[in-house]
Amino acid sequence: MKTPQEELDTLLQYINLVDGSLLLICTYSSLDDVRTAAKQCSPSPDWIDARSDGWAFFPALKLNHSRPAFVVLRYDMDKELPAFGEYVDLHREELIRIARAVVVWIPDTMFRDFVRVAPNFWSWNTGGVFELANLSSNEGEIEVSRQEAYDLEPLEIPLTPVAREAIVQRLEIEKATLEAQRARLGDKPQRVARLLLRMAELSRMLGQRRSAYEYSYESSAIYRTLATKDPEIYNPGLASSLNSLSIDLSRIGNQEEALKSIREALAIWYELASQNTEVFNKNIAYSLNSLSTILSRMGDREGALHASREALVIYRKLAAEDPKGFNPHLATSLNNLGTSLSNIGDREGAVQASQGAVAIYRDLAAQNPEVFNPDLASGLNNLGAGLGSTGDREGALHASQEAVAIYRHLSTQNSTAFNPNLATSLNNLSTSLSNLGDREGALRASQEAIAIHRDLAAQSPEAFNPNLANGLTNLSFDLGRIGDREGALQASQEAVAIYRDLAVRNPEAFNSNLANSLNNLSADLNGMGDREGALQASQEAVAIYRDLATQNPLVFNPSFASSLNNLSAGLGSTGDREGALQTSREAVAIHRDLAAQNPEVFNSAFASNLNNLSASLGSLGDREGAVQASREAVAIYRDLAAQNPEVFNPDLAISLINLSAGLGNTGDREGALHASQEAVAIYRHLSTQNSTAFNPDLATSLNNLSTSLSNLGDREGALRASQEAVAIHRDLAAQSPEAFNPNLAGGLTNLSFDLSGMGDDEGAFQASREAVVIYRDLAAQNPEAFNSDLANSLNNLSVDLSVMGDHEGAVQASQEAVAIYRDLAAQNPEVFNPDLAISLINLSAGLGSTGDREGALQTSREAVAIHRDLAAQNPEVFNSNLANNLNNLGAALGSLGDREGAVQASQEAVAIYRDLAAQNPEVFNPDLAKSVNNLGDNYARYSSWEAGLASYEEACMLIKPFAISNPSIFAERYNIYIEDYIEACKNTGKEPNTEFATPIDL
Repeated sequence: MKTPQEELDTLLQYINLVDGSLLLICTYSSLDDVRTAAKQCSPSPDWIDARSDGWAFFPALKLNHSRPAFVVLRYDMDKELPAFGEYVDLHREELIRIARAVVVWIPDTMFRDFVRVAPNFWSWNTGGVFELANLSSNEGEIEVSRQEAYDLEPLEIPLTPVAREAIVQRLEIEKATLEAQRARLGDKPQRVARLLLRMAELSRMLGQRRSAYEYSYESSAIYRTLATKDPEIYNPGLASSLNSLSIDLSRIGNQEEALKSIREALAIWYELASQNTEVFNKNIAYSLNSLSTILSRMGDREGALHASREALVIYRKLAAEDPKGFNPHLATSLNNLGTSLSNIGDREGAVQASQGAVAIYRDLAAQNPEVFNPDLASGLNNLGAGLGSTGDREGALHASQEAVAIYRHLSTQNSTAFNPNLATSLNNLSTSLSNLGDREGALRASQEAIAIHRDLAAQSPEAFNPNLANGLTNLSFDLGRIGDREGALQASQEAVAIYRDLAVRNPEAFNSNLANSLNNLSADLNGMGDREGALQASQEAVAIYRDLATQNPLVFNPSFASSLNNLSAGLGSTGDREGALQTSREAVAIHRDLAAQNPEVFNSAFASNLNNLSASLGSLGDREGAVQASREAVAIYRDLAAQNPEVFNPDLAISLINLSAGLGNTGDREGALHASQEAVAIYRHLSTQNSTAFNPDLATSLNNLSTSLSNLGDREGALRASQEAVAIHRDLAAQSPEAFNPNLAGGLTNLSFDLSGMGDDEGAFQASREAVVIYRDLAAQNPEAFNSDLANSLNNLSVDLSVMGDHEGAVQASQEAVAIYRDLAAQNPEVFNPDLAISLINLSAGLGSTGDREGALQTSREAVAIHRDLAAQNPEVFNSNLANNLNNLGAALGSLGDREGAVQASQEAVAIYRDLAAQNPEVFNPDLAKSVNNLGDNYARYSSWEAGLASYEEACMLIKPFAISNPSIFAERYNIYIEDYIEACKNTGKEPNTEFATPIDL
C-alpha cells in the first residue's frame, strides 16, 4: 500500500524519466495537493491554469521541453469542455509528439465528460493515475467529496480502440488501488466508496453490466454506513451511489430493486433541496428522469409520465435561469417526456415533445456543431419514430435522413466513435423507407447498419452484440419484404443465437429480447414452410414471456399476448385448430383487460387479436362467432381511424376484409360486399397518396371485392376487380419478382375463376396456366413453402382444361396435384388431408370424364374416407365437404350400375345438408337443394319417379327464394330444377304445382 508521499515519489520518477510524451492523471486529490506536488518537481514545472490561459496553453506545451507541465482543469470549466475536447481531438497528432511530461489534474466530476468530448485524449501514453490527497496542510477533501457526489450521470459512449484500451487499463489501476485502499477502510471509507463508484462507471462504459452493479452496490453500502453517522456530509454521496445502483440494477433486469434505489435517492435529494434548492434541484430532475425510465420498464406508464413531467418543470426553470448550462438537459428531458407520452398512446404529444427537443438541439448545434450535432441527430431519430407513429411517413423519413446525414458526417471524422450511432440511425431510416414502400432502399440501409454492427461486435462483442442482434432482426424483416425468405431466416437465426447467449449470461436483461427474436424466427420459419420449427420457436417464446409476465404482468403481459397470437397462428398452421382457438382466446382476454385499463395504448393490439380470434373461430366452423369477433375489431379500428386516419385506416381496411370473408361464410353476401367495397375505398385513397406502399394492399382488397361481387352474381364487376388486381400485381412483380410473384400467381388464379364465370374459357385457361408456371418456379426454389400453392393451382388448371375439352390434360394436372398433396399429407395429415381430399374429388371427376369409371369410383371413395374421418373429429368444419363428396360418390356408383349404393350416398349427403341448413339456412339451403335434386335424379333413374318427384319439388322450394333475391346466381339452377320437376310430374301423371311452373327470366 502506497502512502500519498510514495505516490508522489512515483509521479516524480515518471516525470524525470520521460523520453517523449507522457500523460499523467491526478485525481482523488485536492488542487492544493497538486500544487504541493508541483513544488517538489525539479526542474520547476510550467503551471498552466486552463481556466485563465484558455487554449493558448497548447502552443506553450511545445516550449521548454526539459520542464514538465502541470495542467489544471477546474470544476467551473465544465461548460467549456466541449471546445476543449474539440481542440484536443483536432491537435491529436501534435500533442502526441510533445516531448515532455504533462500532468493533468482532472476533477472526478469532469472526467466522465472529458472522455465523452475528447476520446482521442487517450492517444497519449498514459502513465498512471495518482492519488496525492493530504500532501498539503489544507484539508480540502470534504468539499471535493461534496462536489463529486452531485452529478453522477451514467455514461455509455462509443469509445475508440485507444480509448477503450485506456479505460480497461484505468479500471485495472483502480482495482489495484481498491485493494490497497481496503487496508485503510477504517481511516477513509469515503475514498473506497468514491473509488467503487468510479469503477462502476468505468465498467458501465465498457458494457460490463454485472461488474458495474457489484461496484455500485458496495459503494452504496459504504455510503449508507457513513450517512448514518454523518448525514449532512455523506447524504449527497449516498444519493449519488443509489442513483448509480438504480441504473445498474435496471440494466441487469432487476427493475423492482432499481425502483427502490432511485426512490430512496430521490427522497434524499428532496430533503437536500429543501435546504438548498439552487444546488440540488438539478439532481432531483436527473433522478426523476431515471425514475421515469424505470417505471416505464415496469409498465407503470402513468407514473413514468408524471416523473418525466416533474423533471421537465425543473429543467425548464433551470434553463430559463441558465440556458447555456441547462438547455441540453432540457432537451434530454423533452425526449424522455416524448417517450412517456408515446407509451400512454399520446402520439401527438410525443411528437410535440420531440420537436421541442430537436428545436433546442438545432439551436445548440448551430452555435457548436461539433458538440451538439450528435444530440441533434439523436433527437431527430426520436422525432422520426414519433412522426411515423402518427402516420406522417414523409416527415418520419425526412427526420431519419437528416439524422443519418449528421451521423455519417461525424463518422467520417471519427468512425470508431460515431459508427454505432450511424448504424442505429440507419436502422431507423430502414423502417421509414419500408413504411413508404421503398423495400430496396430499406434493405440497403439495414445491410449497411449490419455491416457496421458486425464490425463493432467483432471488436467488442460484450458491448455491441445486443445491437448486432437487434440489427439482424431488422434485416430479417427487410429481406422478407423483398422475398428473400432464406436470407430472412438466416438473419433471424443469427439474432436468436446471439440473444440466447446473452440470455444465458444475463437472463433478467435479455430473456425478453430472446423471446421477441424467437417470435421473429417463427415467422421466418413459417415463410420457409417449416411449420413445426415455427411452432417450436413460438412455444419457446410463449414459455419465456409467460414466466416474465408471471413475475411482472404490467410490463410483459402485452408481449405475452402478442406471443400467444403468434403461437395461435402456428398451431393453426399445423392443424391444431382447438389449440389455436384456446391460445387465441387467452391472448384476447389479456388484451381486453389491458385495453380496459389503457385503451389509447392497447385498443389497436386488442383489435388485432380479435381478428386472429375470428380466424380461429372460423377454422372450427363457428361462423357466427367469427363474425362477432370481426365486427368488434372493425368497431375498434373505426373509432381509432376516426381519431387518427393516417395511422389506423390501413388496420381498418384489413379488418373489413376479414369481416367481409366472415359475412360471406354466414351467407350475408350483401354485407360481405359492403365491407369489401369500404376496404377497397380506403386502400384506393391510401394508394393515391403512396402507391408504392399501398398498391399491394389495394390489389389484395380488389381480389376480395371480386369474390364478393361474384357471390352476388355480378360477374362483370368481379372480372373488372380481378383484372385491376392482376394489373397491379403484374407491375409489382416486374419490379420485384421475389417479393410479388406469389401475389401475382394468386391474383391470376382469381382472375381465371372470373373469366370462366364470364364464359371466357380460353382466357381462364391462360390465367390458370400462367399461375401454375409461376408457382412451379417458386416451388422449385422453395418446395416447403410453395408446393401446396402449386398443387392448388394445378387443380384450378385441371378444371379449365376439362372445360376446354382437354380431359387427358385435366387428369394429368389433377394427378400431379394429388401426388403433391399426398406427399404433404403424409408429413402433416392434420394440415393437408383436407386439400388431398378435395384434389381426389377433382381427380375423380377427371377420371370419370375420360371413361375410367373404376378409377373415378376408387378415388371418390378415398376422398369420402378422408372427409368422413375429418368430419368425425370436427363436424362443424368438414360435414359440408363430406356431404359434397357423398354426392360425387353417388354419381360414381351410379355410373357403374350400383343403383342402391348411389341412392344411399345421396341420402346420406341430404341428411348432412339438412342438418346444416337447419342451423344456417342462408348458407346451406342452396347446397341442400342441390343434394336433394341429385337424390331425385337417383330415385328417378334407379327407383321410382314418385320418389323422385318429391325430391324435385323440395329442391325447387328450397332454391326459389334465392333465385328471386339473387337471380344472377341462382335463377339458372332454379330453372333446371323446374325442368326436372315438370318431367317427373309428366312421368307420374300429376299436375305440376303452379308455384313452380314458371321459370325465371335470365
